[in-house]
Amino acid sequence: MGHLAQREEVLRELRKRLHRNPIGLPEHATVYEILSILFSEREAWVGARFPFGAVTLHEISQAVGIAEPELSEILEGMARKGLVISTKKAEERRYVLAMSMTGFFEFTFMRTNESLPMKRLAELMYTYRHTPEFVQEFFGSPTPRGRALIYGDVLPPVRSEVFP
Repeated sequence: MGHLAQREEVLRELRKRLHRNPIGLPEHATVYEILSILFSEREAWVGARFPFGAVTLHEISQAVGIAEPELSEILEGMARKGLVISTKKAEERRYVLAMSMTGFFEFTFMRTNESLPMKRLAELMYTYRHTPEFVQEFFGSPTPRGRALIYGDVLPPVRSEVFP
């Protein structure tokens, strides 16, 4: 029974870490079921302590206290599920913990991973996206999430006419 309480605490820590992203992950019962499906307990532990930004294996190892060979395997498993994004910069691999929205909610479904209950995940994510908590987080900010920048000098001239 203590093991379940420990797993729940790790998932709470993970949700709090994910909530610190530009688009957070507000508290809701559905979130914990999603996280429990996507993250093993070890992956949740790493995710909850994951540094911000694109970081090296060594930097993550120092932050989470797991040796690099073992951590590399954990990160590769997370990347296969869309939970971590890995890139190479100057011949050095860097990792970023995926955000929830515009992150692992999408990346998970861009992969063919038959080890996950994809139908159930889709149902949970659909439900979560329609909660007041999510709607407020995603659409409630006075700061726009993006904007269009028009470069008028690169657009071809447009001829307009008004017809009766």
